[in-house]
Amino acid sequence: MGALRRMFEITFRDITGGKGELHTHAFGKPQVPTFEFAYRLMSQWRQTEHGLVKPPQTVYFVGDTPESDIRGANAVNETADNEWYSILVKTGVYEEGTEPAYKPRVTVNTVLDAVNYGIQREMRKRVALRKVAGDGLSV
Repeated sequence: MGALRRMFEITFRDITGGKGELHTHAFGKPQVPTFEFAYRLMSQWRQTEHGLVKPPQTVYFVGDTPESDIRGANAVNETADNEWYSILVKTGVYEEGTEPAYKPRVTVNTVLDAVNYGIQREMRKRVALRKVAGDGLSV
């Protein structure tokens, strides 16, 4: 999206000789409203399909582009009421050996690995809660 936006800005400047004024508004990743929109859709689906009204404690966001996917998920995590957990997959745009400017919480090989990671992480959290409850502490 950034390249397309820049193309329009340069074309507009060239056509107007730099005298026109162009106002653009980007909408898409990594802008937070894009992630909030996806979250609202997911919440509606959870309620309609599964009768789940309570929001999830954790939203796992899987992406292959640190500059948009990971950056956006991390930005939402800073202000969300629940946890947004960014997972970078080594497929698509990702380049092995690079240090991403926007750090994911974890990096995995494939989307299936990301799903398995999320499931395993949730199971570990449940086991930890049971241990706390078993020690007589309130959960």
